[in-house]
Amino acid sequence: MGNPFAGFTLGATFSHTSAGAVTVSGFCNSADGTVYRLRFMPEVAKTYAYTITFSLGASPEVFAETFTAAPSVRKGVVRVDPDHPFHFKYSGSGEHYFWNGATAYWLLGFQSDAEVESIVRRLASHRINRIRVTLNGRHEDGMRWNEKFIKPSPTFRLAVCPWPCARPENIVDPGADP
Repeated sequence: MGNPFAGFTLGATFSHTSAGAVTVSGFCNSADGTVYRLRFMPEVAKTYAYTITFSLGASPEVFAETFTAAPSVRKGVVRVDPDHPFHFKYSGSGEHYFWNGATAYWLLGFQSDAEVESIVRRLASHRINRIRVTLNGRHEDGMRWNEKFIKPSPTFRLAVCPWPCARPENIVDPGADP
């Protein structure tokens, strides 16, 4: 089989009686091409009709069905405030959203799951609602950011790589599979 992330078409159209249709594209979610997914988040509690079209080769397959989105107590999706385009608000409640963020670049590369959870809880207790992290990065020390106190140790390295590497300890040339 060729590249499972190319050579296919997956899309869906979702609609309900009081709004226009929403079209979404799908994606392959497995290296062997056996899992494909679509993501759609209804904004209102209604019964939705949907049609899914999947094509891998000659003739497309079409599936049509309905589902009912249940009411939620959540505030809704964060959207740009149309009255104040440099601000955000929740689409469900209309309440303004305050973006309060922190940077924890190397959070994922050296912490245990329990430590990461503890750090996220601590940030949340300070009403931090956005955390920026590194998914892939390799540096010998923190001097790139003039952080003279960020130094590698037995429990911390500035080496984060989500892919298998032939030489994961090598900062400059880890040998990631291209």
